[in-house]
Amino acid sequence: MNFHKKYMLLQHLKPNLCLMGCVFFIFFSHLNWAQQTQSIQHICGQAIKNYAVDTHENNGLGSTNSYYEWSVLEPGFQGTITEETPSGNQVTVDWAATPAGFYTLLVQEYDTTTSCVAAPQVLQVELKGLQVQLESPPEICAGSSVAFSASVPGGTWTVEANGLGATISSQGVFTAQAQGTVAVYYQVEVEQCEYTFSRMIEVLPLPEPELADAFICFDADGAILQPAFLDTGYSDQTHTAVWWHNGTLLGQTSNQISLSELGMYRVEVTEIATGCTSLPVEAEVSQGSTIIDAYATVSEDFHDQQTITVHVEGNGDYQYRMQGGVFQDSPIFTVIGKSATYMIEIRTLDGCGVKSIEATVINYPKFFTPNTDGTNDLWNIKSLREDPSATVLIFDRYGKFLVEIRPFKSGWDGTYNGKQMPSNDYWFVVKYKDRNNGRLREFRSHFTLKR
Repeated sequence: MNFHKKYMLLQHLKPNLCLMGCVFFIFFSHLNWAQQTQSIQHICGQAIKNYAVDTHENNGLGSTNSYYEWSVLEPGFQGTITEETPSGNQVTVDWAATPAGFYTLLVQEYDTTTSCVAAPQVLQVELKGLQVQLESPPEICAGSSVAFSASVPGGTWTVEANGLGATISSQGVFTAQAQGTVAVYYQVEVEQCEYTFSRMIEVLPLPEPELADAFICFDADGAILQPAFLDTGYSDQTHTAVWWHNGTLLGQTSNQISLSELGMYRVEVTEIATGCTSLPVEAEVSQGSTIIDAYATVSEDFHDQQTITVHVEGNGDYQYRMQGGVFQDSPIFTVIGKSATYMIEIRTLDGCGVKSIEATVINYPKFFTPNTDGTNDLWNIKSLREDPSATVLIFDRYGKFLVEIRPFKSGWDGTYNGKQMPSNDYWFVVKYKDRNNGRLREFRSHFTLKR
């Protein structure tokens, strides 16, 4: 609020000082003034001062039925006047931001019942001032230091850190660890007046490159199948990089590099626009996983539920999937009831190796329908067709031998001596070699002929 303008407006509304011929006085209580019309106060610039009138009346609240208006007459006043009581007889004046010089503080009392206006009381104020120039760069990189200087020496430096890890030494050396805006203060005393000046400095963030450990893929003979690749996550358009390998400086400045040597790599990234350089970040490039060989074993043949277990020779961690399904960490698959050959794919987690193998589940058909419709017209154990020594003997339910078939051939058509056999259960004995150890094995069971 511009109290000078407000005072002038009130005078315009009330051109007569006393409409009823009354005369009264107001009394300054600040600095023990009483019935004085003028005095001089010398104060330091940036000061906050309290002023009061008529505090001897109405328990310090001023004259009954009166209110008070305060103002500073000079237009150079840049501070604020705040009322501290309902009547306004006590105020706080903040002289901050007001230039040094002489000012006139005026108070005017108005009687709300008689419309009388008391003679104004004034206080001459000499506001002392000091100009200090603070010098520093407008911004620095986080983690670095910069020196502040002041045109008037002998002061004290402080900072408002705001959790940014900012500090400043007694010599004005400023350091901040985190990004943000920091206020730096300089307090100096001249002629028994203390002055505080401030300057804002912007702390710029450092680049934060992220490196992940990488692998070089080799074949069984040691030749490189796939080099390692390191990426800082930044573009060469905005950042430059400096690389080291096992402590030796490399000549590459790109943010993405391809590598053919194992070891520890370190990088520092600099933002081109700000010149801020990251802390060093390291990554290890090691030998990738290999798959030298792989095979599968199947649990007990001819069971309704069989288990396929994949075995891998090599080094590393692997995942597996069967018949193009979803990759899984476990090398074990469960197959229920069906005789078939399954395709199993093995891959290394680091992407260095992929291998495919087959696993055959040996089982037999539980029935067949020899009605010449082209579906299930023949009965055989086809999962043994890769075993040329395998034989199958078929009997009727009374144990009469009917026919011998070989798994690598077509199978039994449901006839005996050219005559169709009736719908019924038939028994068989199969002899074959164990795929895991080559031993001769024998299995007996039965199936159904349906017409």
